[in-house]
Amino acid sequence: GITFNANLGFYIGYGRIEDVTDAWKAIRMLKDFKRIGRLSKTPNGNDIITLANSLVKANKFRIFDSRLRRTKQLEFIDSTINNINLITTNDISYFTSLYDIFSIYSNYHPTRNAGNIVSFGVIPQYFIFNNTSEKDDDIMSYGLAFELKNEYYKPINMFFQLDFGYSLSANYNIQKIKNQSLQNSKSIILSPNVFADVSYFPSTRTVFTSKLIMYYLNSLSLDDEIKSDSGSFVSSWHNRMTYYISPRSQIFLNLYLYYIASDTDGYIASFDNYIFYRYANKRIYIKKPSLGKGFTYYFSFNFKYAIF
Repeated sequence: GITFNANLGFYIGYGRIEDVTDAWKAIRMLKDFKRIGRLSKTPNGNDIITLANSLVKANKFRIFDSRLRRTKQLEFIDSTINNINLITTNDISYFTSLYDIFSIYSNYHPTRNAGNIVSFGVIPQYFIFNNTSEKDDDIMSYGLAFELKNEYYKPINMFFQLDFGYSLSANYNIQKIKNQSLQNSKSIILSPNVFADVSYFPSTRTVFTSKLIMYYLNSLSLDDEIKSDSGSFVSSWHNRMTYYISPRSQIFLNLYLYYIASDTDGYIASFDNYIFYRYANKRIYIKKPSLGKGFTYYFSFNFKYAIF
């Protein structure tokens, strides 16, 4: 079948969230220079800020050839380091350290943010499913959702990051079905959820992340002919370990644990980021990897190697 889904949200909020990943990366880089004996002095706050700003600018370089882009980035960062006299010798050990740490954290790593924001949004929604098989029915649904959410991000120290947030949303939805034997439906969907995320960085090459999500969904039918009140609760716990063998090679270990307290059908939307449980109308069910009631787990092992 053919599926089209559009959700365009408009949000207004108060607060500020800063990406501090490059500042953290700069400190990691200086610590590695000290470890190999190439650091010429104890860096002060201005040195760290200058190096972090150079990483920010280097990441914004727009060059089509990725190899040439990486070369220009390292040349720019090396020039900054020499201008503020941070190193004693520009030898192979120094350039290997610079290349490794900059390249490692240019691939996968949890973003380190700092700040807090409260926002309110209005999200028009549209969904259409056109079946190529005559056995099923074409579906069209549209509606309007309102969401209030709060996000909080805190770098505890060099090794730990804490992220926390919650949201409350209400969605007015109208669903139309091509087959006239099945009635159109109107409903209000309530879906509060909360997440907590802890990341641990024991070394420059290893990252542990643990994310807990608790999600509740309740669908209230507004049709006189179809009176129903269907609720479901899901909690998921995602644990990942990432180890960087080299700038081109990484190992990912993922373990998902989740609990479902409802018989309502649902599906896994993404294994890469989080487990997401979505309500499916019992009269119409589009096949996806299904989740069963109770405790379930999922484990994956991935190896990534970049040729260039």
